[in-house]
Amino acid sequence: MDLTPGEKAVLRQIRALYAIDGQHELQVKALLMQWPPIHHDTYRRSYAGLISKLLIEEVGTQIFRLTEAGLSAIGVTLRKPQPARG
Repeated sequence: MDLTPGEKAVLRQIRALYAIDGQHELQVKALLMQWPPIHHDTYRRSYAGLISKLLIEEVGTQIFRLTEAGLSAIGVTLRKPQPARG
């Protein structure tokens, strides 16, 4: 998937937030606080680009969620559930 430099930068910021507690749902405010004012417009467009590429999805106005594709993009390997032995 082709990502812009801004989208890559926002994904790195999201990766850092994810590394703190491993939650798939993260606070928009925590991400916005990482954006220097001079880059705010660029990062806002990049955030929207990540939504359009289905790497993240908005959950209301305060929370966003990493999709499976988003988790993969930040380097998180999801374990597939093992079939139960009976």
